[in-house]
Amino acid sequence: IPKGKYFAEEHEVAISDGSMMDIILKNLKFKEEARVDKIRSKYKYKDFNIDIDEVKGLGRFIEVELIDVKNKKKSLAKLKGLLDDLGITKNYYENTRYLEMMLLKKNKK
Repeated sequence: IPKGKYFAEEHEVAISDGSMMDIILKNLKFKEEARVDKIRSKYKYKDFNIDIDEVKGLGRFIEVELIDVKNKKKSLAKLKGLLDDLGITKNYYENTRYLEMMLLKKNKK
C-alpha cells in the first residue's frame, strides 16, 4: 500500500440499529477515526449499476460499475463512453475512497 493511502476491505451487511452497532464496536475497543455519512440513490442503466452519493462534508459523487466484465479493454471503453455521454470528463474522476477523503479533510483542520 503506498504511503499515505488507506486500504479497506469492504463487506456489506444490513444493520437495523445503528446506535447498537456503535455500542458493540466501542465495547470491542474500536476507535472511530472518521464517519462517512451518505445518502445513496441506486440506478440500473443498460449494463451498468449507477450510484449517486450525497456525502456529508464532501459533496456529490457518482459511482458507475459495469455489471458483467468479460473483456477489460472493451469494458473500460464502454464505461468511458457512458461517462462521455453523461458529460463527465477525466478531470472529474476521483479514485480516493470517502474514508480517505474524510481523514484528509480532518487532518487539514
